[in-house]
Amino acid sequence: MIINETFLDWRGEVELFYRFPDHDQLIYRSHNMIVYSASDLMAQAIAGNKYINGMYFAFANAEVVLEPVPVQRMARYYHTINSTPPRGFTRVALAGEPLFTSNDITKYNGNQVTFTAVSDNDVVIEAAGNMVINNVTRFFGAGLMHLDAAGYANDILFSAVNFEDGGGPEYLLKLPGAQIGFRWIITFGEGAEGSSSSESSS
Repeated sequence: MIINETFLDWRGEVELFYRFPDHDQLIYRSHNMIVYSASDLMAQAIAGNKYINGMYFAFANAEVVLEPVPVQRMARYYHTINSTPPRGFTRVALAGEPLFTSNDITKYNGNQVTFTAVSDNDVVIEAAGNMVINNVTRFFGAGLMHLDAAGYANDILFSAVNFEDGGGPEYLLKLPGAQIGFRWIITFGEGAEGSSSSESSS
């Protein structure tokens, strides 16, 4: 099932940061792309079958050549394009429970849910030995995901972004003693007017 028309006002924003042992360093905040397969995940979430529980972090151990993020992107993009050396991706669970807020708890306008995840060198989906290397690996994109217990081939992509979207950096270098962190903020209702699931908010 692919739904190409908007049935809710919603939008996504992201915050990219370095996570050091004693602090987070915010790099930038921008809008992102909510892709068509988000509607599939929403339907299954309502049915109690699947939910957002993790993220992908896409990286390259070479020069990064970025393709625009289309609304048709699905999880298999990362399984094919981004799992061919020198590219790869890490598949990480959320860091704690999602955070829920609202600017009107009676009308449920501007409801927000915030997801946070941090890269992990030990959960790289390796491709012919591709791995995360300090001062070499360049993280350049991310995906907000349902991570299926049966394996990554069954994952579902909700939202996707390249770091340079909205004026961010082309990539973030993997530094010794630091990981890449991402906060994904999804807004529903009045606070999301003027955006849709079929076009970028950037």
